[in-house]
Amino acid sequence: MKNKFFAFTLDLEPDHGGLLDKEHGNLESPERIEPLLKMLAEEEVKMSVFVVGEVLRKFPRVIELFSRYDAEFHGHSYSHDAHAADSTEEISKCKQVYEEYFKTPPLGYRAPLGKISDQGVASLEKAGFQFDASVFPSFFPNPFKYLFFPRKPHLYKNTSVLEIPNSSLTPLQLTFSISYIKLLGFRFYRTLMEFWKIPDVLVFGCHLHDFLPHPQAIRRLPLFWRMIYSRNKTKGMEYTRRMIRLFRKKGYTFVFMSQINTMFRSAADEAKQHTSR
Repeated sequence: MKNKFFAFTLDLEPDHGGLLDKEHGNLESPERIEPLLKMLAEEEVKMSVFVVGEVLRKFPRVIELFSRYDAEFHGHSYSHDAHAADSTEEISKCKQVYEEYFKTPPLGYRAPLGKISDQGVASLEKAGFQFDASVFPSFFPNPFKYLFFPRKPHLYKNTSVLEIPNSSLTPLQLTFSISYIKLLGFRFYRTLMEFWKIPDVLVFGCHLHDFLPHPQAIRRLPLFWRMIYSRNKTKGMEYTRRMIRLFRKKGYTFVFMSQINTMFRSAADEAKQHTSR
């Protein structure tokens, strides 16, 4: 049977990053976060965290909490500025803060709102990043650029940077994230997966506010987004647990993003050796 892998990723950033300006309600209350981490530990799910550089500097208690639950960490820009998501400065400062904290260089990067460009990929390669996880091959947030983007891990042309795209489900190209599952309903997603092919490498995305809706933050959202995030707002953990168990039954193995990176490169090296014989 073909191997199938599930990577659980969480963007550790200000609540509703990109919609609100530096709302830190959940980050200021680590005790709110631990039930989520306990649930993932109970389900034996490996967690890959893409952390904003400013969060690393300002909220070490939160990083320590995730570390106690054996999360792995990657970069998610320095300031979560959507207008400079993959700028050389954001990538450089992100790497600097990461290395200061973890004493090791980061392997992966995810640009805020999925805004990665060819120049951004070049900057990642120059900075020594091995993989990017920014692309959403779906209608949101960048349909004209990424809707028909490859849905499998692949190397960018003429670079050593591997893209591990966020998963989307055919035929509607819906992003595979807990925010979408809450919006459209667990039953809808489950039905969709019964009738259409599911990728063998699944990258599942989420944020703290998907599980821990903070009343103060929700009140500050624009009306449209307040309505979006009010849908099934307390169902994040329940739906995630059900989704995890569903994919375990389907034969998926839960892995870190770093493992996907390693497996892809090992397979590529083996293929090269085979063709050179």
